[in-house]
Amino acid sequence: MSNDALRERLALLGWDLTKDSLASILSGSSKRKIMPAADVLLFAWALNVPPIALLFPVRTDARVALAPAAGARSVSAHRAALWFAGNDLGIPSPVEFSEEFDRVEDFLEVGDIVTRLVEHDALVHEFGRINCELMLGQSADLREKEFWKATAGEHVQDLIETRRFMRKHLPDLTLPRLRRPLQFVDDERPIMPSFPLPNYNTADELKDGRPRSDDWREDEPTA
Repeated sequence: MSNDALRERLALLGWDLTKDSLASILSGSSKRKIMPAADVLLFAWALNVPPIALLFPVRTDARVALAPAAGARSVSAHRAALWFAGNDLGIPSPVEFSEEFDRVEDFLEVGDIVTRLVEHDALVHEFGRINCELMLGQSADLREKEFWKATAGEHVQDLIETRRFMRKHLPDLTLPRLRRPLQFVDDERPIMPSFPLPNYNTADELKDGRPRSDDWREDEPTA
């Protein structure tokens, strides 16, 4: 990608850089030795890669020094990436930090939150796909239809349990918003409807035969 193309993408994200400023960042000149985390996120978005790909050379077997101190142990780029994401808490630390080891357990819930949200989104997306297929009536086999109706109900039940767990154990977490026809899952005693839900999928989703993967907006009309 040319510098001009990258500047155009960054401008679309609200960051207008001059040619000299971008060249200074990319060359690591003395004027820009440090990049704020917010800038890393913008570069990653513009380059269409996860931010972690700009922080660690995960595609190589390079080792990464996590501290500038002389004699500081290095780890593989892959392990450094896992540590950064909260999935590897066994990074060797100086002996002086030993009394703090128990505190790192407090951060395990960060990984749990991310995992729960990924599971939540997967349940919602898969339900949307099943509901879309049922709405379109692509299967003429009655038994197959009944199977997918039951599967839709299982996904909804799993979604109910997932959201209950997050409300109980992660009370400060703002739960992802659900489309209006599915909001009954948050009722104290949710009543399972019959499937498919006729007003769940949007007209575009029914036209394409699959649910969208991006965030759904409350003001978007449904079919």
